[in-house]
Amino acid sequence: MSLRNMGIGLRASLSFAVLAGLLVLVGLFGLGQMAKLRESATIIEDSWMPSIETIHDSAAYIASIRLEAMRLLTTNDLVVRDKTKSMITHEQTQLQNSFSQYETLVSNELDAEMLKHLKSTVSVYMSIMGQMIQLVDQDQQQLAIELLNSRLAPQGLILNKSLEDLIEFNQKGVQSAAESAAQMYSSAQWVVGIIIVIALIATLLLAWLLTRSITTPIGQALTVARTTAAGDLSKHIVVSTLLVISIVVTSFVNRQKVKKNESAVEATIVDNKKEAPNVVKSKSVFEVADSMCQEAGVPFELVKEIGNNESGWRYITNTNGGSDHGDLQVIEATFWYWYKKLDLEGGKTRRNYLKVGIYYLKSLHNKYGSWRKTRFAYGRGHWRGPETWTALEKKFMGKIDYSKYDN
Repeated sequence: MSLRNMGIGLRASLSFAVLAGLLVLVGLFGLGQMAKLRESATIIEDSWMPSIETIHDSAAYIASIRLEAMRLLTTNDLVVRDKTKSMITHEQTQLQNSFSQYETLVSNELDAEMLKHLKSTVSVYMSIMGQMIQLVDQDQQQLAIELLNSRLAPQGLILNKSLEDLIEFNQKGVQSAAESAAQMYSSAQWVVGIIIVIALIATLLLAWLLTRSITTPIGQALTVARTTAAGDLSKHIVVSTLLVISIVVTSFVNRQKVKKNESAVEATIVDNKKEAPNVVKSKSVFEVADSMCQEAGVPFELVKEIGNNESGWRYITNTNGGSDHGDLQVIEATFWYWYKKLDLEGGKTRRNYLKVGIYYLKSLHNKYGSWRKTRFAYGRGHWRGPETWTALEKKFMGKIDYSKYDN
């Protein structure tokens, strides 16, 4: 089904529906991409960043424990020693709480395995520190220092490496999530841009198709109106709803120029709704006139020239202010006389006016025996000699070469 066979309202609705669909598509895609970006941001906010903060807190607790251990080795004051050991115990508790909090933030199996390794390393470190504190309590400072240098310090290096590995793992997680969000944003920009370009092209194309589907039938209607007004009824016209409306409007606007254009031909309208659009077929007014001339025995070329002089072969009324009608400008009294004599039907139609004019010409020729005299009598009611002609009568009589018709 083409656009021309649709109503104007349906065409406009279809065009707007396509544009609305593209708009909805852009909106849904944008919402989907925003949801994914928010998901990436949520992972960073709720998982990676809290994990990094927790590991940094753990590292701070370990550093505090090391500092208190060094203070324990460098003082003989019992009060200070007790306070230091109390601080170490507190920091160890905080460290374990930190590990417990991190366990709730574990992102995958590798993360869990690295946490397990860190806890094991811390456990060994705290075990060695416990031995060192015991030596200090026994006033074996030298042995405690040797234990620090030989075992606690190397274990501290291992502990530092475990902390650094876990921090690096979480930083990479943040970086990966950020890169994923950036990639998603870039892809969304391209897709939205492409959809916008498609929507713009679709808008321009639909506007062009809609305009063309309306203006083309109107142009055809104008052509049909002009052709019909010129007397050419031989064209085949494809009828569509918009074309019919356009022809009606055009005919209404031009009704002063083309009045009662009742076809001088028998128009056959083929209603073929199931197979194809309606088609109007008609004969030319000249074909009809020629057929009537052969029937009446009147030269068609003469009739054609008279029609050119009288009306330009337009179905018009009163070109000279009188009661003349039709292509051959037959006065009303003459029309009704011959209408009854020829036993015509249908009233004042173009065909009837044409037939009356031709048979009236035939009767005048029978009376005068000359087509020259016949032409003058047709225009003035009876024959008069050339010496009595007015300038206007000389003018219209001089337009035809009667020698072609009078042998």
